[in-house]
Amino acid sequence: MGITEFDLQPLNKIKVPAEYENDVQFYTEAIMKQHEKKRQRLLIEYNELLNLKQVESLQDKKITAQFEKSQDAERTMAGGAADCQYWLAYLANHCRTYELKNGSKLSVAAASKFLQGILIGYRNSGLSMGCMIAGTDTTGQHLYYIDNDGMRLKGDIFSVGSGSTYAYGVLDNHYKYEMSLNEAVELGIRAIYHATHRDTASGGVVRVYHIHQNGWTKVHDGIDVVDLHYQFAQQKGLVGDGDEAKQRLF
Repeated sequence: MGITEFDLQPLNKIKVPAEYENDVQFYTEAIMKQHEKKRQRLLIEYNELLNLKQVESLQDKKITAQFEKSQDAERTMAGGAADCQYWLAYLANHCRTYELKNGSKLSVAAASKFLQGILIGYRNSGLSMGCMIAGTDTTGQHLYYIDNDGMRLKGDIFSVGSGSTYAYGVLDNHYKYEMSLNEAVELGIRAIYHATHRDTASGGVVRVYHIHQNGWTKVHDGIDVVDLHYQFAQQKGLVGDGDEAKQRLF
């Protein structure tokens, strides 16, 4: 094993006994220990990240269950898990209370406006939220984007969260105004897969809902993006382990 100046950098703070100053074996063992410590630290950080994703996934399922009591609206969220969990649960409770008091369901526009009003009131207080609310009412199907600054937009296609730039890259290339349900579902799956693959904060599963005139239908519930990774790689004639380029070169 050849020793370079870069390898010796972690040892600068170590006081080396005089009798070992020219001992190659001593430096070799010390360097190996430093690399092992770094490897162990990376493994710990990786396990912590996996645990965090699992907790966020469980929290997301709890809120989904609350919204699924209503057959007319769905939501997705990005940002701080605690902020999103609390305020979207609060919104779901408000929608249900309105329905019980008035005998009719709150419109999608009114639900998004209610959440916007809350977030405007808490502007600059440290909330981290990016939400999409989709649903159907007497005026048709609607999609709204709301964030922690109180911005509220209506549109046909949105992507929210730290991985949204990757998802938009897929959507901008393949989205068409007239698409079949299967084409739209496939595009949504690919967009979310690319976001999760390139952005570590974007979770690890894909859930797909179809909003239609009769409410919504759950198309897919929790597709593992690891399975999608190998599936899409095989479609391109690759293995998916990241070593394809090396295999072509050697």
